[in-house]
Amino acid sequence: MKLTPGKKEEVPNKLYDAKFKVIIFSELGRHKTAFTERYLINRFEFDSEITSGVEFWIKNLVVGKYKIKLHIWALRSETRFRFLIPSYIHGANGGLFLYDVNRESTLLNIYEWLHIFKTSSKETSPVVVVGVIFGPERKRQVDFEEGNKIAESRGMDGFLECNVQTGENVDKVFDTLARLMLKKRSGIVSLKELFNST
Repeated sequence: MKLTPGKKEEVPNKLYDAKFKVIIFSELGRHKTAFTERYLINRFEFDSEITSGVEFWIKNLVVGKYKIKLHIWALRSETRFRFLIPSYIHGANGGLFLYDVNRESTLLNIYEWLHIFKTSSKETSPVVVVGVIFGPERKRQVDFEEGNKIAESRGMDGFLECNVQTGENVDKVFDTLARLMLKKRSGIVSLKELFNST
């Protein structure tokens, strides 16, 4: 009896090319929520505040031809939550350190935060330092050059400023980190292809 091959089933396209865990960390409180909500739903509401040790969101985006799913975690900075932070960071693929350009004090513990992130996450996880503008820039205490210098001095993977009130550059922050995480994902994409994509 002659056997004939059956009809080959078509495998549906996978939903995502990559899934990444992103940690947002800083000395900022409700600013982190306002920043993330501006990105997710294009809304600025400064009264929002994290009510537990962490807030969690999911965001799907496309970078070039790659479909990405982001799991975004915003951590609280209060001392009473510090013991939980390493467990939240564990397995992170990338991080965003935020500071308020109008409050230099929000940069004071950057080295401590970066150390916690690097020792609790994957060793090669990229971190982007983000200077966030929440109010009139005439009150600015940290200029762009200083923020960039601090990021470079600690070997960070990027530096950007964004305006949460207007939304300027907020999308660019997450897009930049997504590209860096794709670059770190061995074999998924070349740097030239990634940053030349539209």
